Amino acid sequence: MVLAAWLPACSREDKPAAQPAQSEPAAPADSSLPAVRITVAPVQLRDVQRTAEFAGTLKPEEELTIRSETPGTVARLLVDLGDHVTAGQPLIALDPREARHALDQAEANLAASRRTLDRAKANLAVSEANVVRARAVLESAQANRGRFEALFAEGAVSANQRDSAVADSDVARATLRSAEAQVEGDREAIVSAEASIAQTEAAVATAGKRLQDTEVRAPGAGEVMKRLVSSGESVKERTPLLVLVRTQTLRLAGEIPERFAAAIHTGQSVRITTDANPGDQFNGEVVRVAPAIAPETRTLAVEAAVPNPVGALKAGAFARAEVVVRQDRGVSFIPGDAVVSLAGVTRVFVLTGDKVTERSVRLGSRQDGMVEVLEGIQPGERVANSNLGQLAEGQQVTVKAPAVQPKTPRHRRPVPSS
Repeated sequence: MVLAAWLPACSREDKPAAQPAQSEPAAPADSSLPAVRITVAPVQLRDVQRTAEFAGTLKPEEELTIRSETPGTVARLLVDLGDHVTAGQPLIALDPREARHALDQAEANLAASRRTLDRAKANLAVSEANVVRARAVLESAQANRGRFEALFAEGAVSANQRDSAVADSDVARATLRSAEAQVEGDREAIVSAEASIAQTEAAVATAGKRLQDTEVRAPGAGEVMKRLVSSGESVKERTPLLVLVRTQTLRLAGEIPERFAAAIHTGQSVRITTDANPGDQFNGEVVRVAPAIAPETRTLAVEAAVPNPVGALKAGAFARAEVVVRQDRGVSFIPGDAVVSLAGVTRVFVLTGDKVTERSVRLGSRQDGMVEVLEGIQPGERVANSNLGQLAEGQQVTVKAPAVQPKTPRHRRPVPSS
């Protein structure tokens, strides 16, 4: 429709005027063209937020796969898909009987090791007492031997008496050595018993941990995104059981065109929209910016955090984001219906006195039916926004006032027509 409206004006402007006969005076070019009635709109000055756009998939703040720490059979499922869980809450119960039996056996072994240690300590006490007695006997035998050897040298005792004293001394020495060897053996038995206790204590701790692991608990708060096992199913160690996510804050990763790279930094505001929430807008913040531009795509990777306290947004949804890079004040806007486009050239008609002047303009963003003009007009000017198909450069016009809508008193509601 714009092209059809523009063609008559172009044909009138570009077609050479017929040359009048020499005998008749030349008439003015617009003497036969009646004035065109138009409405005009002033150039409006607005504040504009400049944004850089990117798109991506909303991801949860954290995603954690809960795995079994011990093999077993799933006895009960305590949560399911979509359930909210708190830190430490039981999620899945495995059959605990085998783990409890292993713990009982380990505790029995520990008790036996402690009894062995007690016996070894008691034996050591007896052995040490025997060493004391054997040492005393040896000292007495050695003293008696010395007396008998002296008496034998004087001829006061016989050789048999002397030899008997020597034999008693040798026996006492052997008895002491045997008692000392028994002490060393008892001490080694104590060391062995203590090592056995340490080993069985570790076994008890391991068995207790395995029994505790039969009740799978949540490491933190979140929501159940996936349930990967069923009741009665046998699982091995490190088998995935559930997937938990935290969605109180979502993250949106995307790529910004290179031309905005210098204007992007952490802390900037982000506006988020999704197809799953038509008409709703969510606010976020830039939290991460890549240190370099990707040479393959000439883009800059960014990540935004989006608060989601009531769960209105869903992880996995496709989202579009606008990063506010700056705000320009006093930007010129005109109505969108004041613009004519033909063959890639955009023009407007500016009111000058009782005529219009045709100008080429360069447009920018659009807001509420208004379009930004980057070049071609100045603040304070007025542009035609009706009957554009009848206008051309220098066309004489008359401006008609826009229809005034009657105001409804604030204290009275309008009465609907019957």
